[in-house]
Amino acid sequence: MRMRLGKTYNPSSKMSAQNYWHYTIGYEKLSQDEFIAILCHHGVRVLIDSRWSPFSYRPEFRGSILARACATVGIEYRHLPELGIPKDVRQSNDGQSAFAWYSKHLNGINFDDLSSVLLTPKSAIMCYEADPSQCHRTILAKKLQNTYCRQWRELRAVPSDSQDLPHTSTGLGKA
Repeated sequence: MRMRLGKTYNPSSKMSAQNYWHYTIGYEKLSQDEFIAILCHHGVRVLIDSRWSPFSYRPEFRGSILARACATVGIEYRHLPELGIPKDVRQSNDGQSAFAWYSKHLNGINFDDLSSVLLTPKSAIMCYEADPSQCHRTILAKKLQNTYCRQWRELRAVPSDSQDLPHTSTGLGKA
């Protein structure tokens, strides 16, 4: 059992956090301010960077800069490169081949070692792509959902109402 964010839970338990939401988000069409506002609106406490490298051509989304921005609003930033797709795989394959590689890659990851971070209540897995169907984070979220029976939602924007709508292209919910 661990004490996290005022709640006691067992990260290996399939039932202990079923009421906690976990999120995925892409920053492609967002400013850093919009990105952080979305995270704050949904109460995200831990941002998990699933990129192989925390480098971005958009400086405000480089790992160290994003970590500082998150810290100013009380969000913990964690870069987990083992959850990403290496640049050579992304560049040498079409999207579907890279996703097939990634699915095999996930089978070699010991998620029990990462579960204390990945299964933290109110965590969000981030990557670049705005469309979750074009991003490896959806494959990762589905694997975690199937393994740990957790609910995952794709964050798109600060909603104008509180209604969650299904996101049919990924099978993940939308918040």
